[in-house]
Amino acid sequence: MNTSQNRVPPIAELRRAAQGSKVAADKRWWYVLFRRISIYLTWALLHTRVTPNHVTIASLIVASIGLVMVGATNPWPAFIGYLLLLLYHLLDRVDGEIARIRSTYSLYGIYLDNAGHYVTGAGVFVATTYRLTAGAGQPRMLWLIGVIAGFAAVMARVEKHAAFHLFSQYVIERPSLARDLESSQHGALTRSAVRSSRSADAKPSRRSLVAAARDMALALTSFPSVASILLLGTLAEIVSGGTSVAFWALIAIALVQIGTYVALEAAMLTQGLASESLRLLDELSNDEPTDESKR
Repeated sequence: MNTSQNRVPPIAELRRAAQGSKVAADKRWWYVLFRRISIYLTWALLHTRVTPNHVTIASLIVASIGLVMVGATNPWPAFIGYLLLLLYHLLDRVDGEIARIRSTYSLYGIYLDNAGHYVTGAGVFVATTYRLTAGAGQPRMLWLIGVIAGFAAVMARVEKHAAFHLFSQYVIERPSLARDLESSQHGALTRSAVRSSRSADAKPSRRSLVAAARDMALALTSFPSVASILLLGTLAEIVSGGTSVAFWALIAIALVQIGTYVALEAAMLTQGLASESLRLLDELSNDEPTDESKR
């Protein structure tokens, strides 16, 4: 759908055009919430000459300021820093919506968008760990856990793209690499696999404990969830004057992040690579765009 600056669709029409399929496929409450808010900012920016790349660059600036403030020893700047990181996540929705409405896609924009995910995913753990260890004298072991969690956050995102990278390098030339492997897409810890398992279940009560645990882990380790949990820990620190809640919030979410990455590695090595390659082959044969090509 193309739109000019002189003709911006109303919100309802804009929502269908910019995010209809994405919201329909992803029912996570925080995802739906951010999409409900982002469409109004998208609508406002469509009345200007702002491009998707402008929004992406602005979001990276906001994220950089937020990470610096999160690393401050005083809890108040840190609290504001987490809010800025949530604003970054909101803007991260807006640039893609503008790109879809105006059909102005850019490899540079997509590259910057992905780079921001890596930096913020790791940075929120490292900055929080720095703040708690520098300002409150927490044990050095916290540094190790925080840094490993930041590494796990980056590697988890890398793993989500691993099948696509291998697919583009090898499977396109030799489809038998994927088709010779028997696997089920529902077992993988990937976004598409989670969506498939949700659509396959007639009722939530029928979902297996493993699938429910997988959904919960992926929801908790999503960037807005991590930032929100750490924000609440910092708010408790402001109210109580102590860092115990912030400390345990960081420990808990860091351990979940590390555990999720380990589970993701196991899933990819056992069946995830094969199932994702099969999915990509099916989409390629149907001439459908893959998740990797969407901003």
